[in-house]
Amino acid sequence: MPKLLIDELTVLKRPKTLAIILVSFLVVSATLKFISSYLKGKSDAKILEIRMNFMNEVQRKVILMDFKKTESKDFLNQMENVFNKSFGGDNIGVGAIFRRTFEMGGTLISFLGYSTIIFTLHPLILLYLIFNVVVIYYLVNKVRKYEYSKRDNIAQNNRKKYYLHDVTYNFSYGKDIRVFNFREFLKNKYRVVLDEGLNIRNDIETKNFKTALISVVLLLIREGLAYAYLVYSVIYKD
Repeated sequence: MPKLLIDELTVLKRPKTLAIILVSFLVVSATLKFISSYLKGKSDAKILEIRMNFMNEVQRKVILMDFKKTESKDFLNQMENVFNKSFGGDNIGVGAIFRRTFEMGGTLISFLGYSTIIFTLHPLILLYLIFNVVVIYYLVNKVRKYEYSKRDNIAQNNRKKYYLHDVTYNFSYGKDIRVFNFREFLKNKYRVVLDEGLNIRNDIETKNFKTALISVVLLLIREGLAYAYLVYSVIYKD
């Protein structure tokens, strides 16, 4: 689109053709956006239905589980993990799996198209693009594995928070808390549990930030190489 407009404005200077290009681009963009929004709306509704069915199945299994498992710390941590991934919204869990799957097709097409254009400029830039993708994938995968290794710690911390929240909000414990002066004890305990959860999340997000920072640096180098070669081609290769 920019190339066509620049050619018409600086070289060819055909007003009718320029108008046709602008109108065509507007019509194509609006049509594709409408189709994209329509499909997203349809798929979101279906994904929500699947997610709700999955949640119902998880809850059914919890209701029918053996009573002895209600005292098992490991089982309760596993159950917390499942609930977190099932009910965790659009970014994690069942819904996220479907969305990532749908997006992979468009991402692959974009990557192949971008690679084709880059390859016509210079093969070495394409090699750097592939190197860029491999490095980012390795770093992101490493962070994801680290986050997965902390799943039991996160689940146990969540259960502690839920327990303390229930004790402090449940009126049936109010008299005991006042009589035995548990207020400061519960406040301090809750603060310790919150700090534990924050430390775990902070550790994970710090690794995510470092990965994102490296990704931005590699992106700047990639774009710099591409545009530098384009400028060189325009000046010296017509």
